Amino acid sequence: MPFVTFHGGIARPYELPPPPGVRDQTKVANASPARPSERAGDEVPAALRRYAEHSKQSREQETKTLRAMVASDIMTSPVQSLPDDANVSTARGLFRLRQFRYVPVVSPETHPIGMLTDRDTFLLSDVNRGLVRDVMRRDVITTTPSTSVQDLLRVMVHAKLGALPVTTDDNVLIGIITTSDVLRAIADVDSLDLWA
Repeated sequence: MPFVTFHGGIARPYELPPPPGVRDQTKVANASPARPSERAGDEVPAALRRYAEHSKQSREQETKTLRAMVASDIMTSPVQSLPDDANVSTARGLFRLRQFRYVPVVSPETHPIGMLTDRDTFLLSDVNRGLVRDVMRRDVITTTPSTSVQDLLRVMVHAKLGALPVTTDDNVLIGIITTSDVLRAIADVDSLDLWA
């Protein structure tokens, strides 16, 4: 059994979620009935075969491949941001409340001027006196809504970035993309040839 879940010490086969694009659970369950030749202990391979069949159907229905996906398809928008004169204790509270790891720092015109991480807020011993501008990272790489996911991934890996602010042509912040967003997009593509 390649996938197993343990409940109270009892091992059970892990039920795979339906492939992307399949909405009706009853159709998924009934689409490919078990063959009579399958033995009682062979439920997991049968489930994997059914999953593969549904995945193929799903891929045929899917109009966008990962290569065709762009930043606007996966970005979080609207995005929470902070001004550079915000107090570090306020930023720390925002990270704790919203469970963010990255927050863009913006000018009054909402142009990205920095990036703040949850770890940055612990650089000051006296957070009540510190400002976001004292601890933010000033080198910010931004992207546009039309940037391909493949290019986003390359930049994030090579520049060792956990997040990229998304801006308009006028450099106005409209969204953010994190590594979790990119990984989620890759995970939802149901093909070994991700970039086909």
